[in-house]
Amino acid sequence: MKKLYILVIVLFVFTGCKKSSTSENTIIGKWKITQELAIYYVNNVEVYREILALSGGANSYVEFKPDGSFILNGSVNGSYITYTGTYILTNNNTSLRTTITGSSPGPDQLFTFVDNNTFTTSNTATGGGTTTYIKNGVNYTANGETVITTFVRF
Repeated sequence: MKKLYILVIVLFVFTGCKKSSTSENTIIGKWKITQELAIYYVNNVEVYREILALSGGANSYVEFKPDGSFILNGSVNGSYITYTGTYILTNNNTSLRTTITGSSPGPDQLFTFVDNNTFTTSNTATGGGTTTYIKNGVNYTANGETVITTFVRF
C-alpha cells in the first residue's frame, strides 16, 4: 500500500509540473514581411487596391526584442539598410508604435495577430498630401491611403 501511495504522489508531481500547452501570442522574435497591400481613397471612397512589390527578398526582416528594441533589415531602392529603434504595443496590444533611432515616433498602426506565427499592421494616411498611382495606364491621385502589411515568424 505504501508503494502505491508513493507511485500516486510521483505521478501527481510529474503531471502537475507539465508545461502548459497554451502559447501566448507575442511579437518578440524575427518576422519576415510577406505582403503589403495598398488601398487608395478619394474623399474616403476606395478607388484602387494593389499588392506592393517587396524589395529585399529573404534578407529582409524585422526582429522585436524583449527589451522593447527592434532591428529592421531590408533593401530600399537597391541599397541594403539597417534601422534600429524601439517599439511599444499600446491600446491593450492592438496598436504598434515604432520609433527609429534618431527620429520622432511613427504613427500608431493597427496591430492584429492572425495566429501565433502571423500578424498584420495597418496604417492609414489621409489629408496632408496625395498619392499618385497608375491604373490601366492612367494616372490617378488619391488623397488617402491604407497600407496593410503581413508578417510571418521565421
